[in-house]
Amino acid sequence: MFVNLSTKRIAVCLMIFVLMANISTATQWNDPIVVGDAFRIEFYGDMLNEIKNDYQLEFLHNTVQAWIDYRPWMKYPGEWRHIQSLISLSHAYDIPVGIAVGWHVGDSVDDPYNSQIGFLYYYQHVMPYSQKWRYPNGTISSDPYTVGLSRSFSGYLTIRILGEELGRRDFYGIMQPQNPYWRDFLLYWTRKAVDSGADAIFFDSPDAIFTFVWGGGWGCKDTWEGRGFIEYLKSKFTKSQLSELGIKDVDNFCLRTYLENKYPLKGAHPVPTPFRERFLTSWPFELVEFENNSEVLSDPIVKEALLYWYQSAIALVKNVSAETREYAEKSHRKVLLSTNEFYAWIPHITLTPYMDVVYVEDSQLRPFPYQTNGLVCKLARASSNFTKPVWIGEWTLWFANPFEPESPPGDISTLIKLRIAEIYSNPDCRMLIPFGTGSSDEGWPPHRLVSSREKKEVSKYYRFISNMRELFENTHSYSNVALLVSLPTAIWQYFPAFGICDSDEYYNEIRGWARALEEMHIPYDVLFLGMNGILSTDSYKRLKNYKLLIAPGLSRISSRDLNEIEMFLESGGRLVTTADFALYDDMNNKRNSIINNKNVIVIDKVGKSYWDSLGEKKPDNSLFNYMMKKITLNMDKILHTNASNDVMITPLKKSDTDEFILSLVNYNYHYDKIHDWTTPEKNIKIELRIPENYEIMQIFSISPEEGKNYLKYTRRGNWIILNIDNLITWKLVVIEPVRKSSPPALDGRIYAV
Repeated sequence: MFVNLSTKRIAVCLMIFVLMANISTATQWNDPIVVGDAFRIEFYGDMLNEIKNDYQLEFLHNTVQAWIDYRPWMKYPGEWRHIQSLISLSHAYDIPVGIAVGWHVGDSVDDPYNSQIGFLYYYQHVMPYSQKWRYPNGTISSDPYTVGLSRSFSGYLTIRILGEELGRRDFYGIMQPQNPYWRDFLLYWTRKAVDSGADAIFFDSPDAIFTFVWGGGWGCKDTWEGRGFIEYLKSKFTKSQLSELGIKDVDNFCLRTYLENKYPLKGAHPVPTPFRERFLTSWPFELVEFENNSEVLSDPIVKEALLYWYQSAIALVKNVSAETREYAEKSHRKVLLSTNEFYAWIPHITLTPYMDVVYVEDSQLRPFPYQTNGLVCKLARASSNFTKPVWIGEWTLWFANPFEPESPPGDISTLIKLRIAEIYSNPDCRMLIPFGTGSSDEGWPPHRLVSSREKKEVSKYYRFISNMRELFENTHSYSNVALLVSLPTAIWQYFPAFGICDSDEYYNEIRGWARALEEMHIPYDVLFLGMNGILSTDSYKRLKNYKLLIAPGLSRISSRDLNEIEMFLESGGRLVTTADFALYDDMNNKRNSIINNKNVIVIDKVGKSYWDSLGEKKPDNSLFNYMMKKITLNMDKILHTNASNDVMITPLKKSDTDEFILSLVNYNYHYDKIHDWTTPEKNIKIELRIPENYEIMQIFSISPEEGKNYLKYTRRGNWIILNIDNLITWKLVVIEPVRKSSPPALDGRIYAV
């Protein structure tokens, strides 16, 4: 189905004019459970009431586009009136709505310098003179790029050139977060968003301010990033310490010159690429190769440079977030802030403390059961010390086709339902309605969940969640096993300019273990060990809640966290880990000794290999059996089942009602050219260990497909045993305790939802 875009936009505009008289500047919201993402309101605004009712929609995230750019269809400052009208349209249906901006500016790669397009044109012809950006020496820049963009090792401007899904070659700038004029401009933009009535602001692409991701951060004293690093070094080292490191004149310091003079350089490898006719970048981004990169990375100045790059981006986000909230509060407004914390991984995950929700965008790169995604929720929750909701977003099919080399089925509603089920199986996690679902071959804008056949099935799941919302609120995990994940391990293995991206291997090691635990039916949590000055966590205080810790590839850890693990082991806890455990501290310094305790079980590093075998759709059973043997011999299980490996069982506990909830997800997934489906799992026996003094009133199952069914069960001490006759895709089992004035149990009755 292709949409007549001009007709749709006219219809939306007419509707806006009709509704404007009855519109408030904002609408009230509080902890929504059904949230839409990437809904193209400018095209589908006339369907908004229908969409709201079908999905029981409570909030629209990342909906009204307010990119820092300039295009024929997006001409500022007049564009702000259009943005306000779209926000008002959503408010007319009592739907809070968010706008999307970026931590970057946008532009065209190939347009001539004097074209009326992109942020270059905005800066030169729309931006007031009083807002123009200055270099550190006070000179006003005639363009935004030589003053605003980060520098590569060889001095090229850093940008990220995007794909051509929309038929053109665009880029976004990799911005120096130390530039005070960039910070002030971002604040100007967010205030315009608040004044336009936005209920939320979503900041996309934080990689644009983590400059090292794209080979940036190397500017000298004539740039804001270079000047900032000089001041940073002064705060970290004395003059004598700097002198011992070979820095005699810190006020003229340049990191790349320092390294070239100190270490043999094999070569820098830029690929000079012009953009906007007069500027040069390196694309792909520039790689640097020294004779001994490991030696360079151990240099104290290089270590501090990496921390400085992180802290500069974090400081910008912290400042902009705080001032945006303060501005909104002056108008008695509540504005939700989020950013794109891709895959709940570095560097983006370090921004969690400054956001109201942990929004994580990920992609289904392969079909179920070869890729599951519960780990992403657990990582994101742990990054906030389990205090913030997690919102998962995905442009299903747009950026990745999990069915390659085949084309996607005509109907992928089951794939999306599985995504919903696995995410809502985790405490305080929400799978946002992925309105961006659709491949670029199907035209723009994506429409599968707006007007195609998937809508009926997917909306049924969200109505189920809305109607059963009490089952998804005030829940926490029920597990005695935790995967330990170390931020220092990830950070010190990620230096893209040197071609070092081992943090990806570490992430996949964890993913392999997470998937294996799911297949073993072992409920697990994630504990995220943080790093001072980057992202502090309280996970070290939570170790006592578990009996088994699994820490594959965890090679870097702070002394405090290591001491807490040693205390955990002394008290009888067990640790399954690899031979590289804790070899370095959190500043990447080699340790002289490691843990020597009988409760430490050393295993091979097999998680990544198992994850890779899943990626090839040929799971390595020998690796899985090895992992299962090492785990099951060293743990006290709280759940037993005869379910196949394709069934994920997640036990939860509700803190307000004391109910236990088992979430069952069936990953026995299949597809053809027309549609997709799950093969039902039959006669699943589950044994769950609960407290001996827990008195059960009744147990029932409930699902979007089958309604509500009261279950019979057997009690043996602190174990309950029950049977699930049929699992289609997703089912919840609710164990209700006896309460005062409770009604009698209703065993055996079946109700429709």
